[in-house]
Order: sequence, then structure tokens, then C-alpha cells
Amino acid sequence: MRLAAQRIVRSMVQWGVLNDSEKRGNYIGSLQSITAQGELAELLLEGILINQGKALTIDQTIQHPAFFPFDKRYVCSICLTTDRSY
Repeated sequence: MRLAAQRIVRSMVQWGVLNDSEKRGNYIGSLQSITAQGELAELLLEGILINQGKALTIDQTIQHPAFFPFDKRYVCSICLTTDRSY
């Protein structure tokens, strides 16, 4: 599990959403977020709703921790414009 966690954090550093700090093992959050549009945003949204097993409000959906580090503006637009029935 430890190795998996390290790989996830290193991936986030490579994506630019976390930065290494001077102290090893500590990270600094970045202002950069990842843009998920179109089918990727729909897939993220659908995965969260399936995992929850219940309906969520738009606020609950946007604030869901699984959307870190994705830009929530696009997720919100998917919530409002999709023609799919979740």
C-alpha cells in the first residue's frame, strides 16, 4: 500500500498539482488543476455517482474529494448539460 501511495503522489507532482517541498515527503499544493472535459468529465461524474449508490446534489458532487485535482467548472457544466440519465 505504501508503494502505491508514493506512486499516486509522484503522479500528482508530475501533473503539476503538487510540488515537492524542501523537506522530503512533504508536498505543497499548486494552484494548477487538471481540466477534464467531455467524456472524461462524464466518466468521472458517473463513477462517483455509481460509487455513492445514491443521488447527490450538485454541491455534493462538485465538492466530492474524488474530483481532486480536476477543475470543477467543467464538472459543473457536465452536471447541467448532459443528456445522460444517471
